[in-house]
Amino acid sequence: MATLWTRSLLSMLLANLLNCLAQGPPVAPSPPECSIPCGEKNNCVDIHCNPGLDPRNSTEYSLHWEPADSEERQGISANTSDWIIYREQYNHGKLRVWVQAKNQYGSAKSPYSILNTENIRKLPPPKVASHQESFKIDWTFTCDEQLSLRHCDVRYRTEAEQDWHEDEDENDLSYTMDDPQPSTVYELQVCCSCGKGLKSDWSAIQRLRSTETAPVGVLDLWQDCGITQQGSVCALTWKKLPPTCGLILGYEARLSYNGTLVFLNVSTAEPKGLLVCEEIQCHLTSSLKDVSSVSVSAYNAQGATVPSYLTLPIPGKEKTYQAIHVEMNEENLTVSWDSPSQPSDNLKEHVVQYKQAGCPPGQGFDWVKATTNQTTALFKGQYKKYTPYQVSLFTLSHGSEVHHISSVIRYSLEGSPSAVPSFKVFSIAATQVTLFWESVPLSKQRGVILHYQIFVYSGVHIQTVHNASASPQHKNTYKLENLTPEQDYEVRIRAVTAAGPGANATAKFKTKHREDYGIASHLNYFYFLM
Repeated sequence: MATLWTRSLLSMLLANLLNCLAQGPPVAPSPPECSIPCGEKNNCVDIHCNPGLDPRNSTEYSLHWEPADSEERQGISANTSDWIIYREQYNHGKLRVWVQAKNQYGSAKSPYSILNTENIRKLPPPKVASHQESFKIDWTFTCDEQLSLRHCDVRYRTEAEQDWHEDEDENDLSYTMDDPQPSTVYELQVCCSCGKGLKSDWSAIQRLRSTETAPVGVLDLWQDCGITQQGSVCALTWKKLPPTCGLILGYEARLSYNGTLVFLNVSTAEPKGLLVCEEIQCHLTSSLKDVSSVSVSAYNAQGATVPSYLTLPIPGKEKTYQAIHVEMNEENLTVSWDSPSQPSDNLKEHVVQYKQAGCPPGQGFDWVKATTNQTTALFKGQYKKYTPYQVSLFTLSHGSEVHHISSVIRYSLEGSPSAVPSFKVFSIAATQVTLFWESVPLSKQRGVILHYQIFVYSGVHIQTVHNASASPQHKNTYKLENLTPEQDYEVRIRAVTAAGPGANATAKFKTKHREDYGIASHLNYFYFLM
């Protein structure tokens, strides 16, 4: 009850404080913006003003005006954002217009706006027609004889752009774009004014598609080998060309199998299971097993790109391991490496890629190519936490030969790992045993395993604690020594990541009698409990 009363009291105090702060005369409003809309309904008669006020405001606002050269004043009160000075309420010439704000504590008025009724006419937007063949628009916009001087502005942008580009003071009633990007949809609008009058609103958007030309450049060609880097599971992949290259009808690929060329012509409309294209990438569904080199080109109705070549690495002929440095979070992946101590003239560029473990070809995968003087690559994306990503560095020669340099597993956020799937004790002797365990599967590691912790219990007490290496060279084995003969032991093992240790796996055993071990040292006895 005391808490409810306290909250109620605070609410009342806050409301009173806000009321106190709100007391006082109103702030001076901004000067009004006014025009004489011309059209079939208004016919260039009434003045429409927009004071830009919030109608929810409790302050009373009124619009005032008077001839600029007279002390005579007229007024009209309103509480909407659209105020009108009707034709019978003003004479042609100059008007002084302002907004006055008033509440119980006082009043304030805006700066004056001086309006020349001849210069605030606002005609309707021009009527625009487009001509696809000539990539041109034209429009109609008529001025009175007294206001025959006409000014028009044109603005345009591509469908992919947010901002407009403007061309001002177009005196003609037509506009043709110079050097548009090929195969691109443009949006165009026109606004006009007569004499010194106000500019009209922008016309309705007109859309034109520029002429398609043969695609230029080469495809960014690469291979998606999962996390194995073995040709038997590799898929040929490339990044799609930008829309300015037109409608891509298909791809032509040449694959060399030990000197034998295989040609593929795959239609994007009817890929027949040979091609998969996502938003950014495409890949062939066939494996690159036994393929030594490939080339791919894209074509539209006007022509094709220059073929892009790739010579695949030969298993067992990789370059020396080179360390790479990776920083990763849920939005960014930064990869860096050291410059070669002896730069090669044959080195064209580095290729950095990442692959999410367990994803099929073309998914959870991206790559960038870096020039020889670059040593950093940055990826932006949405990287799942507790999920392994393999980050790899390659070199690409001027002859399009690929060499794998290094790979590491990294996580955007690490967690505690699962238990090892199997934990056994064998080679039991009087004072020593050998432990063996299976590695935690990559999909369940949830982080980079730093080491394994081994706890040795004799009875209910921990006798010793050991840290075993997670390096593959140690083959997941560990020898416990200095044990007591004929003693029951319980051993627990758990994997450790940067986020902490995982679940335990347990095994039990009993050491041999010294004499028994001498007789039966050739036997492997083990007893384990998972």
